[in-house]
Amino acid sequence: MLTLLSACSLFNFNKKIETTFSVISDKKGSDTFSLSDRSGNFLVSREFAFKKSTNEFILKKSISLDSNPEKKQNSASKKIVEKSITISTSGVLKKTIPALRPKISQYTVWFDGQKYFTEMKTNTKTKSLDITMRGPELQWNGKKSVPFPPGMGIYCFFNQLVECIQATSFFTKAAAADSGMMNLHIIWDGYPYLQEQYLEMPAEVFTAAELSFDGYTENDEIRFSLTFANQVIFYVFEHNGALAKMFWVSQGFSMIKRDSSTKDIADDSVDKKTPTPSKFTEQPLDDPLADPFEE
Repeated sequence: MLTLLSACSLFNFNKKIETTFSVISDKKGSDTFSLSDRSGNFLVSREFAFKKSTNEFILKKSISLDSNPEKKQNSASKKIVEKSITISTSGVLKKTIPALRPKISQYTVWFDGQKYFTEMKTNTKTKSLDITMRGPELQWNGKKSVPFPPGMGIYCFFNQLVECIQATSFFTKAAAADSGMMNLHIIWDGYPYLQEQYLEMPAEVFTAAELSFDGYTENDEIRFSLTFANQVIFYVFEHNGALAKMFWVSQGFSMIKRDSSTKDIADDSVDKKTPTPSKFTEQPLDDPLADPFEE
């Protein structure tokens, strides 16, 4: 449920800044970010568009090695380490809240020269996510069906989280009020491989989270904090509502927008670290959540 409550971690709280977030159906374009984490420096390319003919929001993302992170122009090595596509359908939750409903995602990552792939599809009949995993080892292959968690809330692919929240108008309302909090569930569209890349990640497909307005930066940018599983991710936006920065402090992760966009990145692969095998446990199909699928 969306609420406008006071966030607990604020700074420059009273410095109200006029911020404009675009309507999700008007979004189309691309942006490029410099990404730094414990494994190195990378270039992130995001392409996104709302396809009116199918009522779908589509986001493509690729991460490549950054050959020259000190320069702001395109310095991609054209060696892809990770790529994904997420597709969600525009709809309405409980007849009042506009929302993006997760439809399908595909995620590919390379470890030690080997390709690992996972696909998620929303199954409207069983109210669950059907997951297919493919990798060179037996433990990274298979299929499973995971029910949507019971309860109320918004469900967002992690790689599409900003746009998913933007569709609900929460960013706009919170920025206008200088206050706000909402509950949601993150869908880790990189599961299970994303969990092997970062520390103390929940070994699950869905994770309950809370998003809060978190004040303004020294540069008068607006900041929101995403809290989940004892971790926090900070999202920083420009006055025009565009994502400027993303910080995941516990993982040594920072992503900062560049001045120019990357185009035509070659579809090559390169190694990241090798995942540690884990046991996939089938989850029972108990009472699934119906709300994301109702008009």
